[in-house]
Amino acid sequence: MFYLKFNNFNKLAKLISYPIKVNFDSGTEYFNSEKEFITHYSKIVTAEMMARVKRQKFSELFVNSYGMHIGYGDIWFAGRCAGKTPGKECDEVTISVTAYNVNHVKSK
Repeated sequence: MFYLKFNNFNKLAKLISYPIKVNFDSGTEYFNSEKEFITHYSKIVTAEMMARVKRQKFSELFVNSYGMHIGYGDIWFAGRCAGKTPGKECDEVTISVTAYNVNHVKSK
């Protein structure tokens, strides 16, 4: 998450699968475009989230059938089949951010 680490929200916005689901303590919101994500970036990517993401170790990534997440489920990623050849759609895979969880939890 090079772009996240250096706060490059324009490049980060291009890695997202829209609409992006963002879960806040107050409820869920969906952002439908790069422009919407960038407008609300500081609300979505909080200092608390960044601290957890920076501490993430590759060996401790959580992975299941929905994808993988970093932090305490702060940012979810998933692969999607992107091939154009019938029967070989999954020979090409695109990995993108599929959800953010902006919940306030106590860090370890």
